[in-house]
Amino acid sequence: MGTNRGFKICTSFPYKKLFQRNIGPIGIIEMLYRTNLLVYVRALKKEPFLEEKVVIFDDQSNKSVGDLTFKSPICSLKISKQ
Repeated sequence: MGTNRGFKICTSFPYKKLFQRNIGPIGIIEMLYRTNLLVYVRALKKEPFLEEKVVIFDDQSNKSVGDLTFKSPICSLKISKQ
């Protein structure tokens, strides 16, 4: 889940926080299955889900490995192996 400080990775049942990283405000975030690859959209202070850039983040190396910029705001993310 995205937070105003970064993100948290949790199990859903039973709920348990597994990990968190503070990298700045995150609006939307998705993990590629159970890998170290995450995609996220940063949160803006006024409008939390109106960014146009998706960041691809490798949590193992703790750095961005790429990004995708779109012409319209991103409201949702889904990531797959394809």
